[in-house]
Amino acid sequence: MIFACFGNVPAYLTFTRMAKAVDQLAASINEEVFVQSGNAVYNFRYAKAIPFLCHEEMIRKMVESNVVIVHGGWGSISEASDLGCKIVAMPRIKGKEHNHDQWQLVKALEKANVLFCCEDEKDLPALVEKARTHQFSPIQYGDATKIIKDFISSI
Repeated sequence: MIFACFGNVPAYLTFTRMAKAVDQLAASINEEVFVQSGNAVYNFRYAKAIPFLCHEEMIRKMVESNVVIVHGGWGSISEASDLGCKIVAMPRIKGKEHNHDQWQLVKALEKANVLFCCEDEKDLPALVEKARTHQFSPIQYGDATKIIKDFISSI
């Protein structure tokens, strides 16, 4: 199974670009594609979609999946990485699909080998296939204590 997660962004920031790409992927492969569509305004024809899952069900879907496709939000990405999932992330475009930049985070995590960044939706099928066998690295969390102490002492 492939699991796609759209997050919880207001409907006016719908993510039709990712929705179409995921649905076309579902039409082209012989594998279930399950979508937590959030507020995405799109009529899925090939992927099985539900607007929202409870947190426990979303985690279960991620764990059961061969590949997880996510938007560029930290919550979905960090949760999938912490579960050891193979991740393809499609960042939302600022001002059109989201109110802030998701590209910086996704590109930094791609550089750290945490996920693959899908910059162009036509590349989604190839990136999903590549992700199946790729050995990703877990997110390396830092300790902000030193940064905070240094900042406070500089005031």
